[in-house]
Amino acid sequence: MAKRPINRKEKRAEHEAYEAREKEKEEAKKSKKKKKVDDEEEEVEETDEADDDSDDDDVDDEDGADVADDDLDDDLGETEPEGEDEIDPELLKKPKKSKAKAKVAKKPKAKKGAKTGPMRAVWVVFGNSQNRVATYPFNQQKEARDHAEKLNNEKPEKKGNHFVMMVKEPIE
Repeated sequence: MAKRPINRKEKRAEHEAYEAREKEKEEAKKSKKKKKVDDEEEEVEETDEADDDSDDDDVDDEDGADVADDDLDDDLGETEPEGEDEIDPELLKKPKKSKAKAKVAKKPKAKKGAKTGPMRAVWVVFGNSQNRVATYPFNQQKEARDHAEKLNNEKPEKKGNHFVMMVKEPIE
């Protein structure tokens, strides 16, 4: 049983469904990566908080109060904007290498031969080794065939291989 032909609308619907599935897969991958990044950030923050409690690197302020290194950055005006802690998942992706397109060599165009000028058709009687035995004008085909037949019948013990063929040659 032959397959039923698919029209444009069905083909389009199949394509859109395929694109939707691919988009869902991509979003699922992104959300997994984002969860991993968030988990890593939480671990880093937990270790930072544990380190902050045990820091002996505190510096005395002008008033004599202990100030943590993090507070010094705030005093200098170097504050980190909110939301910068999150790492963009697109930056984590390795850049895709662009494939170098293979250069297609252009085929050389066939050069036209030099114009030879006007040609004329003649009948040529050829011998055993493809050599020309006789040449007749185009309107004397019967004479050329008779000549080839005569050459073939001259020596009956040898098989005659003489034949007639039309050839175009330049007019002199």
